[in-house]
Amino acid sequence: MNIQNGALGHIVLNVADLRKSARFYRSILGLRVSARNLRTKMIFLSYGKEHHDIALQALPKGAKHAAENGVPKLHHFCIYVDSNDIIDRIHPVLKRRKIPIVSGPETLVVAGNRSISFLDPDGNRIEIACNANKFKFDERRKRKTVGRFSTPASQIQRLFEVNMSAEAVLSGKTLSTKELCDVLLDEVKKGHARLHHPFYLDLYEGKLPLAAIRVWAKEAWGIFAYNVAINTAKLVRCQLSGIHDPEIHKKFVDIIHSEVGYKYFEGSPRPVLGHRALFLRFGESIGIPAKELERCETEEDFLPTTVLARVGWLDIALRSNHILEQVASTNCCNEFSNQLTGGKFFRAFRDHYDLKPHDIEFFAEHGEADTEHSNIGYELVEQFATTNELQVRVLRALRKGLSIWWALTDGVARECGKLKRLE
Repeated sequence: MNIQNGALGHIVLNVADLRKSARFYRSILGLRVSARNLRTKMIFLSYGKEHHDIALQALPKGAKHAAENGVPKLHHFCIYVDSNDIIDRIHPVLKRRKIPIVSGPETLVVAGNRSISFLDPDGNRIEIACNANKFKFDERRKRKTVGRFSTPASQIQRLFEVNMSAEAVLSGKTLSTKELCDVLLDEVKKGHARLHHPFYLDLYEGKLPLAAIRVWAKEAWGIFAYNVAINTAKLVRCQLSGIHDPEIHKKFVDIIHSEVGYKYFEGSPRPVLGHRALFLRFGESIGIPAKELERCETEEDFLPTTVLARVGWLDIALRSNHILEQVASTNCCNEFSNQLTGGKFFRAFRDHYDLKPHDIEFFAEHGEADTEHSNIGYELVEQFATTNELQVRVLRALRKGLSIWWALTDGVARECGKLKRLE
């Protein structure tokens, strides 16, 4: 007997440093921690469709890889993506982070697809390759399944169940912390302005004039410029919330590093400019001098809705009683949405507004760092939001963060509408 119709289930890797390897797979491959087993010292990572696609097993103390005595047992494993563009975009990220590149980016002679290979912290070889047919097949099968076995009513039922889970929390039910994280993820996917507001949908499709992009960039700067202060407040709130784990504190310090600039800190993960400097470079590329953006920040010269948004997030940062409220309204909300939209911004500015990758590095680097940052929020929620009281506060804080984004975007859209009337 042989297997006629199989598919790769998952890969488990022995690793020397569990946390270092988990950080690598989250930040480079975009995987999310789905579970941990503290007894066996394992971390499970997933793209969301399966419980885990890759699991990491800590080597016993003093043990060594077989690779250190000769040829490794594992030659490589491959992750498929649906676009050659992803292969080319990851190359400068790997170089910037000094991750060893084995081959590529290249078009393979035999397979004919675009590919790049590199090493993880334990020397395992990873290939990222484009296989658009794989995704087309999955979409055809998905549509076929929906047509035969699923009805609009069942899809509505699914949304209803998600909504009921959120309402159940508000009505006094305590979910498992993993269920709560799923509820928060669904709230962001269904309700974030950057995923659904008409203004952003027009931006991604290149339908907005450059003048409107300048209006948006100025107001976006008003939010991004607050990140250092807000994340410093989170570090303090950790202590006040009774969370004294130095590893958690270090993660918030890493976020501050990413905003100010890694290159200013000894031993930081990658020697790149901070998000502030990268955004100022983006502003210059669309015709907004850096001094003008800095003046706007100093004088708080922003639209009223942007000022209210800044006040709203600062209020959460300073007046919330628990760190979980802060991370729910920011990390779980804002930075998770960056993962979902970073590529959209990058492609829109490159393809529709003719900006060079150097000018829009902010959106590539911001998405990369926020793959790590948003996980911090969900990790803390999964670890500490164990009572209904905390779960209610977390859910309400997330919804407050989402509502702030809609109000902020509405203000930008109205201001851009004035430009049309002046034409």
